[in-house]
Amino acid sequence: MSSLPVFVGLDYHQDSIQVCVVNGEGKVLENRSIENESILVERLSTRHGVPQRIALEASCGSAELAEGLATR
Repeated sequence: MSSLPVFVGLDYHQDSIQVCVVNGEGKVLENRSIENESILVERLSTRHGVPQRIALEASCGSAELAEGLATR
């Protein structure tokens, strides 16, 4: 894992999460759908660097994902 700062956006769905990781210049480093599991979100989010901010869509069920990520 790189120590460069990255920013992560999460689009929550019941069975999947769309994860978009961008660098400080706004270049998309990763943008793909994965299974709705906090460990998988963490692995993908940290693949390119250290997340500085993570934005999660507020929707039914997303609070549980947020809690899972916050306690990792």
